[in-house]
Amino acid sequence: MKKIILVGGGTHAVSIVNLLERNLPKLKVFGYTDTNKSGLNVKYLGKDEKVLNTYNKNNFLLVMSIGVNIKIRSKVFEMFKKKNFNFLTIIDKNSVVASSAKIGIGSIIFPNSSIGPNSIIKDNVVIHTSTVVEHNSLIDKHSYLGPSSVICGNSKVGKKCLVGANSCIIENITLPSNSILGASALLNKNYKKQKTYMGIPAK
Repeated sequence: MKKIILVGGGTHAVSIVNLLERNLPKLKVFGYTDTNKSGLNVKYLGKDEKVLNTYNKNNFLLVMSIGVNIKIRSKVFEMFKKKNFNFLTIIDKNSVVASSAKIGIGSIIFPNSSIGPNSIIKDNVVIHTSTVVEHNSLIDKHSYLGPSSVICGNSKVGKKCLVGANSCIIENITLPSNSILGASALLNKNYKKQKTYMGIPAK
């Protein structure tokens, strides 16, 4: 059975370890990679480059455990993917995912979330606790949806977006790639530029 290497050892990694223990208890966490050693109670393996050059990709599965730093998350994910490392996709047992929904490689769905029919979650996406992604919506790669956020039907979150906790995107609305939607914000119109949008309604 393959072992797990966590990519990132910060505070988000603590939540990832908990997810693995809840949902995949038979998989052993071998260690984590990060720029520096952290307080994570898992073996420190060194920097990303060491893992790339030392460990056989066929013996391990990677789990992206870098949090809301979207730029680093996307860069590191693509670096390991280019070297043909395999990423584990995690869907918590207390989340509901429609049979017609599609979940990408390395994406992580936290407890009590709901992914509606015909929705598409692309690679390396985080759907945090109690988040709703309604029918026919698209969450593009490397994006991060904070706890209790709501993406209504037929909406789109572009690449490398950060959607804050308790925020909402109403039906048929697109959040442009590389944008941030602030916590508790309400996005009710389409914008073309990549920016930070905040408030009710978001501006």
